[in-house]
Amino acid sequence: MDRPVRRAYLDMISKQVGPALKAAGFKRSSGTFRLRSGDGDAIVLEFQGSGSSGGDLSLFYLNMAASTGGFLRWQATRGFVEAPRLPRTMPSQWWNRLDAAPDFVDAVVPGFPIGRDTWRLTSPKAAKRCGDLLAAALPARILPQIEKILDHYRQIDDALRAGQVVLPPPPSTALGGFHFVKKPDHPYLAWALSESGGSHGG
Repeated sequence: MDRPVRRAYLDMISKQVGPALKAAGFKRSSGTFRLRSGDGDAIVLEFQGSGSSGGDLSLFYLNMAASTGGFLRWQATRGFVEAPRLPRTMPSQWWNRLDAAPDFVDAVVPGFPIGRDTWRLTSPKAAKRCGDLLAAALPARILPQIEKILDHYRQIDDALRAGQVVLPPPPSTALGGFHFVKKPDHPYLAWALSESGGSHGG
């Protein structure tokens, strides 16, 4: 069966978004893009198709995540053995889905979105416009916000290497999202302290 919108969605990823992210340092594996640092820190962007897609409709999510190399190594000790080598959006230190742009928000009733994070493509032309938007916004606007979030976790790891638990409030960004290391009893903190040889401090 010919599915032009589906093909246009895949072309959007490979021919528009992919080159823009590659220029920003990301490496691609199918619909997943990873930006790694020398210390193993990772930012992950993942295009996830929706099972509700079909015919002339393609729905997708854009998952985002950030983790330090230390956190990914801790996840490896918990059974996520490939986390340091191939980080995914889950498990991560921070995670969210990018809200869809107004022209692409999925809706049952016009003007009443059922999910702000569900992107809707209804034609190859729409996919092309969406690709142009994402190719411009991801490196220029979204990535700096994720870097700000990752820097927050780097500060925590720096304190842990010094033998201290310091949990500053997460940075305020338009991305929001879920911060999974935000309480002093989180098991990652005890693990990182033991790795550094430190003890609980201020």
